[in-house]
Amino acid sequence: MCELAGGLLLSTGAGAGGRNLADYPLRVQILDWKGFDQSTLGTLDFAKGIGHGNLFENSAARGFEFTFRCSDRLRASVGFETFPAKWSKAGLELDMLTPVIGKPGSFNSCRMKVELKDSVFIFRNRQLMAVPIATYKAWMVLHQYDPEHGMNDPILTAPAPGATGVNGVPLVPAQASPAPAPKQ
Repeated sequence: MCELAGGLLLSTGAGAGGRNLADYPLRVQILDWKGFDQSTLGTLDFAKGIGHGNLFENSAARGFEFTFRCSDRLRASVGFETFPAKWSKAGLELDMLTPVIGKPGSFNSCRMKVELKDSVFIFRNRQLMAVPIATYKAWMVLHQYDPEHGMNDPILTAPAPGATGVNGVPLVPAQASPAPAPKQ
């Protein structure tokens, strides 16, 4: 369920709906989703479906599967893009904000029921795969990537021989040896 209906726009200040972007400390990356839009007479009523994403909390990432029902269409993250979020029910339900295209500083809110995983999702060879949380965390540290703290773009480094990657950026574990490739 979306908390706000009827296309109410959210601002970064305490304006519309009393929402403040600072109240959304978590970051969510939407990797894929499937669903449908419900329309009446050409007007979008809601969108709902299922998908996969990553949650960035406490400077670490964790994959999750989700269902959603939103007053606006959901869109997947582009590259390493993430969206602000907060827990509405700890460990079970997230409230995520997505920007309104063409209206800087405005956001739509979407409720997502989540099932947290003990891995992080990445795309490799156009297939969704899971990698260990510790391996992804080591990659985040190596590439100074922490979207929760404003480090939104990983710093590119030379790949280690045999290392796997996240969206074309090398994925290297904390130990000196290269990461094993995830089984496909």
